[in-house]
Amino acid sequence: MPDARHLATPQRDPATNSGITNATAVVLLGSLFVEGLTIPLLPGSLTLHAALGAALMGPVALKSASTSWRMVNYYLGDRAYLEKGPPPIVLRLLGPAVGLLTWILLLSGVVLMVPAWRSVDSLTLFVHKASFVLWFGAMVIHVLGHLPEVTRYVTRNGERASRRYAWTIALSLLVGVVLAGVVAQWGAWTPGGVG
Repeated sequence: MPDARHLATPQRDPATNSGITNATAVVLLGSLFVEGLTIPLLPGSLTLHAALGAALMGPVALKSASTSWRMVNYYLGDRAYLEKGPPPIVLRLLGPAVGLLTWILLLSGVVLMVPAWRSVDSLTLFVHKASFVLWFGAMVIHVLGHLPEVTRYVTRNGERASRRYAWTIALSLLVGVVLAGVVAQWGAWTPGGVG
């Protein structure tokens, strides 16, 4: 049987894919930190929390797409991706869980904007809070596991990378901001609402 390396057609350069993934990771790391601070520092502003969460959906979609692209090309036997190799096994197994939990967390937050599902005993609120706990644990391992790679990327490519991928990331942020605007109009959280 022929080697998959010889059957595969090279796809988009893995270095470009890695650049988009790492640049988006930097944006998300800062954004998720700010999002997390909105609850303890601004407890009465759940509208801001929900809008920021919705704004993150654009960059999260971009990172989901870039990591999925790498995974699909690797398992389909694309030569360039085979040569780059997969992430360490722990991160490879954890990656899909982090992605799924991130989407559950963000989407349940958006669903909570529906006035009928805002009560403190709603299933959606339980899913949102429970997914946060699971997501946080998985994300700590994920971030620590990828931190050396992202740090190397930033120190080697800093300004050049930010210029190269600026339009891609800016577009994902724009999509997120549009979603945030829709969410902010969809429902108005008030102080004393669901906590």
